[in-house]
Amino acid sequence: MKPAVRLTSLLVLFAISISVGAVTALVLRFVGDLEVDRLVKPGDDFYLFANGSWLGPASRVRIW
Repeated sequence: MKPAVRLTSLLVLFAISISVGAVTALVLRFVGDLEVDRLVKPGDDFYLFANGSWLGPASRVRIW
């Protein structure tokens, strides 16, 4: 393989990997904010803080 073709191929692969990594980081940051329930303090109930938005508002009701 010619050196110019090899260099171009490596640069294209590098650019693709960087763009995929950036998109993945943005998606994970957005999804991470959706998962956290900001109405519950992490020190009070970490399980509800981390999973409250998935569990719904009924999970905030205390029986005990």
